[in-house]
Amino acid sequence: LKYFDHLYGFDRPLPVQYVIWLRHVLEGNLGTSVATRTSVASVLVPRIGLTLFLTVYAVAIMVVIGVPLGIVSAVFRSGPSDFFASVGTLTFTAIPTYVTGVVMAVVFGVELQWFPALGGGDIGSFLTRLDHLTLPAVALGLSSMALASRITRSAVIGELEKPHVVGARARGFSGPRVVVKHAVRGSLVPVVTIVGAQIGYLLGGAVVIEYAFGLNGLGSLLVSSVQGKDYAVVQAIALFITAEFLLISLLVDLLYGLIDPRVRLVGRTA
Repeated sequence: LKYFDHLYGFDRPLPVQYVIWLRHVLEGNLGTSVATRTSVASVLVPRIGLTLFLTVYAVAIMVVIGVPLGIVSAVFRSGPSDFFASVGTLTFTAIPTYVTGVVMAVVFGVELQWFPALGGGDIGSFLTRLDHLTLPAVALGLSSMALASRITRSAVIGELEKPHVVGARARGFSGPRVVVKHAVRGSLVPVVTIVGAQIGYLLGGAVVIEYAFGLNGLGSLLVSSVQGKDYAVVQAIALFITAEFLLISLLVDLLYGLIDPRVRLVGRTA
């Protein structure tokens, strides 16, 4: 045991271990896995694809369903569609992801057998992987979809009440044109902000969903690594998730200038 502690540097003070690990990371070396006795990179690479696939699938559900639902709720606010959409989004926002995953696995996977309830998603054709990851992606993206819908609704309602939108309606422009060209376009900044923030949340939430559905991704690897005290793998996964958060934040900041030219003008005057 002392031999392995010395081999992996566990017998050194924690600050020294961290400095050594950071130096190795900057050199492109993520360390060695205690469980497999191989490089951490060789352990992570086969798992990243499934986690990214699952995250992109959940993001697509969030954007394709959540944003249009929020727009419809804003345009027809105080109507039946707004009521049912609001009740649904509030309900899904309050339900934890792991509860949604268990319920969907039991109902749609075991009882109805519409989709596979466990495993898969990392091999086979695109449609096969899509079939295996549908339940996990819906369970993962449902809460974020509800939140994106609520934010979109509030942003579009705020834009619809602005003077230039009211003036466009008074000049006789059609309702769909006013909504798409003025209200939706003006509300994209808060929508993009919440979508970008939720992408990072979805990648982190994949840990629970992958473990619940028996998927062979980074989430299940993180759980097994924590249980096996494979610190190098845990640090590498945490570093990957952190880097993803920073990258998404950078992309969101860059999108602000494309969505709203006023952001670029403020930057130039500053």
